[in-house]
Amino acid sequence: MRKGIVLLLTLGLATLWGCPKPHGRQTADKPKHIYVADTINHRIVRIDDMAGKGWKSLGTIASLETNHFDKPRGLYVNEDEHIYVADTGNCRIVRMDDMEGLNWEVFGRRGEGASQFNQPTSVYIDGSEHLHVADKNNDRITVTDDMTGTHWIELGKQGTRENQFSYPTAIFVDASEHIYVADTMNLPADVTNNRIVRMDDMYGLNWVSFAGPFSHPSGLFVDHANHIYLADTGNNRIARMDDMKGKNLVFLGGPGGGPLKFNQPIGIFVDDDGHIYIADSGNDRIVRIEDMAGKGWTAFGTSGKGDGQFNTPSGIFVR
Repeated sequence: MRKGIVLLLTLGLATLWGCPKPHGRQTADKPKHIYVADTINHRIVRIDDMAGKGWKSLGTIASLETNHFDKPRGLYVNEDEHIYVADTGNCRIVRMDDMEGLNWEVFGRRGEGASQFNQPTSVYIDGSEHLHVADKNNDRITVTDDMTGTHWIELGKQGTRENQFSYPTAIFVDASEHIYVADTMNLPADVTNNRIVRMDDMYGLNWVSFAGPFSHPSGLFVDHANHIYLADTGNNRIARMDDMKGKNLVFLGGPGGGPLKFNQPIGIFVDDDGHIYIADSGNDRIVRIEDMAGKGWTAFGTSGKGDGQFNTPSGIFVR
């Protein structure tokens, strides 16, 4: 592997959705845009298709200044195409109206108290417009009403039991408001056996965990049929299962840089047509496939910092 597991450890550990409305999915009457957190290039990117048409980026250097990021890892785009970014290295969440940075808004700073983060890696907006964050290095997840920190709730501390996490890196909220977490470094069985967690609310109600044959799972998505998709980062593959018991667990991938191979995939997204998008971080590219057999494999990107290039892309979202 060109970057190997060192990439995951360096980026991931030391720095590294009344009735709910549909969320986390694109609207059928709008063209799709693909958003990427291009982590080591300290920028976010939007393209119109898997050929890179309409390439637009925001951010150039690691900075706390407006329109800049420091190793952004996760992103979410709402129905109005407002963009939320887990600005990991700056220990904050950023929200903007568009790819020009219009109405740039910042929430959080480094720390372990309320309205503070330590290497947040994932952000999600649920059907009630609440802001969920995987606060990785604080071993917790958080939720607030908005970007001002109103009604801050946190759950977690370091550990392997219920209501505990070890470097949670991805968070997802389904249409029924169940919260899913990729508990990336938790080792309840052995060193290859990390887990994902599901709960009903931010108090850990009906906590369920599944410790599958994963290694550092870092990306998470639940489709409209409640299939659970994972970026099984340390195993250089992606996974899908039907439920939190691991029913019909299937994998795709293995180490490499060619078709049907991955190198440290981190982000994963599934659109309404069932197409699966992967941020294949170690290969500095994004990938789209039609199913878990790899049908319709399409890859885009090369290593670098110019247009059409990425350096450790980690988050991906389609809207």
